[in-house]
Amino acid sequence: MHRGYTKRWRKRWDKDYCKDQLLFTMMEYFIDHANYKDTEIFFPNIGTIPLKRGEHVFSTDKLSEKLG
Repeated sequence: MHRGYTKRWRKRWDKDYCKDQLLFTMMEYFIDHANYKDTEIFFPNIGTIPLKRGEHVFSTDKLSEKLG
């Protein structure tokens, strides 16, 4: 399955957040999982929420599970 790609600048390695491994991993996770087009997501207790390109919905439990 083709899941697309993201462009990343080599210059990102010059930023301070690259020195903190957990923060860098989280930044990469959010970039990889951001929406590439406008969409909607359904929550049982809330209803349908529109998400724009570049947005991502996550829970701390799921993020902690993904990042260990």
